[in-house]
Amino acid sequence: MLVPALLLAEKPVNHKEAFFVNALNLTEKLASILEAAKSSKNMQAAAVRIEQLVPKALEIKKKAQESGMNQLSKQERKRLTEKYKDRIVKASTKVMTLSRELSKSPEILQAIMKIQKAMN
Repeated sequence: MLVPALLLAEKPVNHKEAFFVNALNLTEKLASILEAAKSSKNMQAAAVRIEQLVPKALEIKKKAQESGMNQLSKQERKRLTEKYKDRIVKASTKVMTLSRELSKSPEILQAIMKIQKAMN
């Protein structure tokens, strides 16, 4: 019997971890969009999809600031970074590499700047 991957995914143990995972999921989604853009060479469509992530990024950031979830202790940040290390490295490496490669497209560059502003 096949078990859906979502059922196998480890669930966050607390709200701070949920914030961390939501931000990581957003980074993975961005990486996926950039990867698809590179394959399809449809920069305009990719830019639109990236810009559609901005409200979610702003929502995560706002909720984290309002609740103090963005204030992880050094120990908690280390634990989460270690727990999600493989996903963090894979997603952030893809985003950095593909952003650099695709930034020659003005649409992609503008969309990336919008999502970065929203996430920081």
